Amino acid sequence: MSYWKTEILPKIKKYFDKPSKKKAAAEACKSFDESKESIERELGEKKEELQPKVEEVYKPLDKDTKAIVKQPTDAAIKKHAGPVKKVLEELTKIGFPGAAPASEAAAKFGPALALGPITYVFLKVSTFITEDVEEAAPPAAEAKTEETTPPPPPAEPAETTATTTVVEETKTEEGVVEKVENVEETKTDDGKSAVTAQVTEAVETPQPEPSKA
Repeated sequence: MSYWKTEILPKIKKYFDKPSKKKAAAEACKSFDESKESIERELGEKKEELQPKVEEVYKPLDKDTKAIVKQPTDAAIKKHAGPVKKVLEELTKIGFPGAAPASEAAAKFGPALALGPITYVFLKVSTFITEDVEEAAPPAAEAKTEETTPPPPPAEPAETTATTTVVEETKTEEGVVEKVENVEETKTDDGKSAVTAQVTEAVETPQPEPSKA
């Protein structure tokens, strides 16, 4: 008889309770959906009053819980059932509209069976949050260093030198004056030219004619 009470009966009770639990959770979620209109209206009326209270509840939360409140997903709510229940309890304390029935459903049936009300409440809470959820910063891109080769120095312009010699003879009483003028013209590739003139004068004295014997 004791074996029946301790082993068999609990299993049978658990088997029959499971469908009824899901059914009760579904009814609770349906009832919550029907009250959304009044929740929306209450949120609009208490917006200024709720803003600082929501911030007080949100700021002490850890990073993962903040992410769930800001962007709730079914998988995250199921995985972090404990913190989710705690947040709902705190929201109920500050009188956040819809938090009380959602918290009650989560405590009674578990967050996994009360996803609708929990998600709805968290999405409404996120509209009161001004603090952004910290995201992991992307790894800094490695700076690319490129080796640059300095440009070669500009080539010196080639020089072309042309020399012109001008010889001019002039007869004077003193003799013949020979004037030699060397003109050098240097041209570079850039079109510039330089002219240098060197003048040399030489006087040739005529020799006296020999006397006749």
